[in-house]
Amino acid sequence: MEASPTKGLYYIIVGTQDRNVIGATYKLNVNGQIGAVTPVLSQDICADGNINNGGGLSSPNAPQNATYAFDVTEDNSSVDFIIESPDFNLAYWLYNPLGQRVSHSWGDRSLYDVQESGKGKWKIVVGTQDASVSGKFKICLVGKFQNFRKE
Repeated sequence: MEASPTKGLYYIIVGTQDRNVIGATYKLNVNGQIGAVTPVLSQDICADGNINNGGGLSSPNAPQNATYAFDVTEDNSSVDFIIESPDFNLAYWLYNPLGQRVSHSWGDRSLYDVQESGKGKWKIVVGTQDASVSGKFKICLVGKFQNFRKE
């Protein structure tokens, strides 16, 4: 006999196998005794940036790096971001509201991550893998947030 879920509020997250899919359609079938199924939409935003004479991996605090902040508006949500550059291999550092680094990566011209998040001010520092490189990048963020800004 299968256990029945307890009464409460449940979330179903629907996504795609591929990144950067926009305008995809889907059909969601939910069976059983349920109340209303209400979509909870996320916000998405992109910004273009530049780095001149980047500091490289050893310098998450280098002044050449670009720091973006955003305020997550709901606990138990997620932050999904991608950073891409046609000009250099990227590095990033993601910090939670307590200032703790929760994720970082480097080594490609396209980097992404999905992190469980809670309410508060989050920061992403975008840098370069190698020192003394320059060029453009684009950062896109999806989630339950507001006030996405460059610091």
